[in-house]
Formats: sequence, C-alpha cells, structure tokens
Amino acid sequence: MIRYALECAEGHVFEHWFDNMADADAQLALGSIPCPECASTEVRKSLMAPRIGQGKATAPLPSCAGPSCCAGACPAMAG
Repeated sequence: MIRYALECAEGHVFEHWFDNMADADAQLALGSIPCPECASTEVRKSLMAPRIGQGKATAPLPSCAGPSCCAGACPAMAG
C-alpha cells in the first residue's frame, strides 16, 4: 500500500491510499478519484515530504508497579 497527497483542480488537498504506484497512476489517468470537497476528478499527485530520518524506534517504557519499581528509579515515574 502507498499513500499519496492529491490535489484537485480547485486546489483542495487530500490523501488517498493505493495498492502500488502503478495503481495510483492508472486511477489518476482514468479520473476515477474524486475530490472529497468538490467532486472534481481532475486530480494530480501533490508534493509530499518523505518520512526519512526517523532513527531507531525507542523501547516502550516499562509498566510501573509503583514507587518501588526499578529500585526507585523508574523512568515512568519521572516527572
């Protein structure tokens, strides 16, 4: 699945999911994606910022059992 930001001829911007890039190009060429605001089928791909530089995922915080959790140094209790 791939998500694109789309823009109609009236300048309304919206997002739509497609199976793949070829599917998106085919549906846009056929005019089968209507704008949800004005129903225009004159729709094109809009500029979209790629999701890069996200880094590694952080580990979830441990579930806390109270002040005695983690020998009193529980990150979930920090505040």
